[in-house]
Amino acid sequence: MGVSHHCVVELSNIKTMLIGGQTLRYHHDYYSNIKDNEEREENLFSNLVWVFDWHTMEWKQMSRLHKGRHSHSCAQTLDKKLVAVVGGFTDIDQPSLDVEVFDVDTEEWRILKNSKLPWEVVGVPFILHQGVP
Repeated sequence: MGVSHHCVVELSNIKTMLIGGQTLRYHHDYYSNIKDNEEREENLFSNLVWVFDWHTMEWKQMSRLHKGRHSHSCAQTLDKKLVAVVGGFTDIDQPSLDVEVFDVDTEEWRILKNSKLPWEVVGVPFILHQGVP
């Protein structure tokens, strides 16, 4: 199984985080015509989060996103304490307006309350403004 439409954040000089994406067990593209539920189940919106350690050359699975998503954007705060994930799709033709934040110290995700995006954000870069995503 592979993954596409994910995002990647550099946590430190030695750790890189891969977040969500679309799993492609049978290599369906998001826009392909999926006719039955069995086939659709293989075209999932991943909530998996992995960190690669460049010293040990090993992957470690982290706590999962609350909602699986693909084609989302992500960024880390300048103090490197938080990773924010915004937008993307959480289901076929279902854009997410939620913002999820990963606390690097506690290694836990939370959905920011009262932070619904005012519009759909799909497949665009995430920019830091004055150190805040």
